[in-house]
Amino acid sequence: MTAGATQSAVRATLEDVARAAGVSLATVDRVVNRRDGVRAKTVARVQAAVAKLGYRADVAAARLARGQSFRFAFVLPSGSNSFMTSLTEQVQRTAHWLASQRGFIDVVHVDVFDPDVLAGALENLSPVYQGVAVVALDHPRVRAAIDELVARKVAVVTLVSDAPSSRRLHYVGIDNPAAGRTAATLMGRFLGGRKGTVAVIAGSLSLRDHSERQFGFHQILSSEYRNLLALPAIEGRDDSERTRELTAALLARHADLRGIYCCGAGNRGIADALEISGRARKVVWITHELTQHTRRFLVRGTLDAIINQDPVTRRALRRESYWRIARVSRSAPTRSAFASTFFCATICRNVVRAAACVGAADDARPGRRHCRGCPAASHSDSHFSLSVIFFVARVDGTREGRP
Repeated sequence: MTAGATQSAVRATLEDVARAAGVSLATVDRVVNRRDGVRAKTVARVQAAVAKLGYRADVAAARLARGQSFRFAFVLPSGSNSFMTSLTEQVQRTAHWLASQRGFIDVVHVDVFDPDVLAGALENLSPVYQGVAVVALDHPRVRAAIDELVARKVAVVTLVSDAPSSRRLHYVGIDNPAAGRTAATLMGRFLGGRKGTVAVIAGSLSLRDHSERQFGFHQILSSEYRNLLALPAIEGRDDSERTRELTAALLARHADLRGIYCCGAGNRGIADALEISGRARKVVWITHELTQHTRRFLVRGTLDAIINQDPVTRRALRRESYWRIARVSRSAPTRSAFASTFFCATICRNVVRAAACVGAADDARPGRRHCRGCPAASHSDSHFSLSVIFFVARVDGTREGRP
C-alpha cells in the first residue's frame, strides 16, 4: 500500500489540517466553523488543506463531547395500509443508522383520519423531541397543533400528506396534483375513446395528498377526455373492508362504470369486489404504491397501473432532512425530489408500447408523443418524480386498448 493510500484511509483530524496549513488549531477551528477574525489568505490556506486531506467533521464525536443528542418522533397512520407499513419499516431501519449519529427515533401510530385524535397525539408529544415528522391531515385542529409545536421550537416536517398553511418547516412527498393528472392521462388512453363513468376512491379528502390527486385527476379527465364522466369522490379511509363495500355498490349502481382511480389505499377490497363481480378485466383500475398486494393484482390482470413512490429511495433523503431539522433550518419550504422512472406510453391499434424515460409525468398529455425527458424528446430536468408501473402486452378482445 502506498503512503498516499495509507493517508487517505485514515480519517484526517483538525490537528492534521492545522499542521498542513501551518496555523494554530484555534485558527482551523474558526475557519471550519465559519467564525470571524481570520484573514482571507489564512482562510484560503486552511480550506486548501481541508480539501487536500479530505477532512470531514466527526459530527457524532462533536455531539458526544458536548453531551448533545437529538430525538425525533414519526407520527404515522395506524391500520393495515401496506405502503405505510413499508414506510414504518424504512423509518425503523434508518433509526439504527441515526443512533450512531446520536439521533434517536420514536414511531407513534395514530388514526390520522380523525383530526381530534391526530391533533391530540401531536399536542401530547413529549417535550424531549427536537423534530417531528407527521402524515398530516389538512384540518384546523391539526394545523393548530403543528403551530403549537413550532412555537415550542420543535421542527415539524409533513410527510406524504401536507398541511401547507401551517408553520411546518418542510414537506417531503411527491407532487400529488401531477400524480392525479398522470392517472387521468393513463385512464383516458387505456379506455381508448369508450364512453362511461369513472369512480374515484380516496382515503379521506381531508388528507392533502388524496385531495390534490383527486383534483389533478378531475382536471385532466374533464378537459381532455370528455367521453368520460368522473363520479363524485368517495372516502374509504384506506380500509379494505370499507373499500370492498364501496366498490361493490359502485359496480351494482353503474353499469357503464369504465374505470376506478384509487388515490389512497384499501386496494385489497377493490380487487375483491372487481373479481367477485366478474368485471375485473373490463374496468380499468389505477392505484398508488407498489406493495406485495398491488404487485399481485397487477400480475393477475385485475389492476392496470400503479403510480409508485419508493420509501427505500426516500430513506437517504430523510437522512439529510434529519440534519436540516437538527439545525432548525428556516429556509423556504420545498418539495423533495425523488429519482425514479416514469413510463410514457403511446397507444397504437393493438399494442401499448412503453418507453422508459425520466421526466415530468404531468407533461405526458394527449398530443405529446413522449413525456418531457424521454430519450426521444428534448431533454429537460424534472421537478416531479414517481413511477408508473404496468405490463406491456398484446391487447385481448375484452380490454379494448388496455395493456
